[in-house]
Amino acid sequence: MRRPRNPTFVDLCSGAGGFSRGFQRAGWTALLGVDSCEKSLKTYSRNICENTLCTDLLEVGAFARILENLNGASPTAVIAGPPCQGFSMAGRRDPRDPRNKVFVECARIAVKLKPRVIIFENVPSLAKEPFRPFFDKAARIMHRNGYSTREFQVQAGNFGVPQRRWRLFLIAFRKAQASEIDTIVADLSKQEHRQLNVRDAWVDLPFEDSPKIPNHVSMRHSAKVKAKIAKIDLGKGPLSYRKLDPDKPALTLISGHSAMPCHYIANRTITVREAARIQSFDDAFVFEGGIRSQMNQVANAVPPRVAEIVGKALHALLKAA
Repeated sequence: MRRPRNPTFVDLCSGAGGFSRGFQRAGWTALLGVDSCEKSLKTYSRNICENTLCTDLLEVGAFARILENLNGASPTAVIAGPPCQGFSMAGRRDPRDPRNKVFVECARIAVKLKPRVIIFENVPSLAKEPFRPFFDKAARIMHRNGYSTREFQVQAGNFGVPQRRWRLFLIAFRKAQASEIDTIVADLSKQEHRQLNVRDAWVDLPFEDSPKIPNHVSMRHSAKVKAKIAKIDLGKGPLSYRKLDPDKPALTLISGHSAMPCHYIANRTITVREAARIQSFDDAFVFEGGIRSQMNQVANAVPPRVAEIVGKALHALLKAA
């Protein structure tokens, strides 16, 4: 296999590929996307990298299958956005949720691949009780295998994403000076790009469905539902029908709901493309599967804009090392 010129990465728990899209924009090359959702991997394969692996990381033999798919290639980085539903404030917050174990398993797999850098993303709740033990266990695995770790939180809105979305990162370096790591973490924690609002995100999107714009197809609401949406004030409404305020960033998009937020003019819930714009996906990124699956893929993703800035910082450090 010819060695890529750019630094490379493997994306564990890749989902549709938001984390990977950002790293691509930052000059990285994807070697493999791993996830347990076939529909998400169809999207990943179309947009990021054809080399994908559908597997549950908790199953026996998962690591062997990853090695087989890598075919001898060694990644510069391992990135991952493990399932957050068990940790999230919007979920059941159940310490016994089996998905919580995936975060730790990602650490075990990552260190076996011996990358120069590991970076995981999740919800801030993971750094607090009763979930902190999962986070600490993953960090200890990295420490035992020669990595220095740091944790930091970011607000996606400060990275130019039109959404209020706090995220937690665990970053691990092999053969890097502590001062260099601290500098990167400090810089990322203090990002202050121009705060975008919903109007900024949709400035050139038509209100009507458009076959020229991928995934820009609205749900078919009944007259009763449309009338209900029409009565909702901007920035108000229940979780499943909250009407977006065009002059503010959106609140965190949440997966698992039949309906996304409502458009601020059209009496309907937003399209997948509108949701993708809020998450900072480019329009060339096409989501596969049914509408509900597409919405979940968008909402579950790491905002590509955040991942891009993180990826550029790591790329610069590796080049300087």
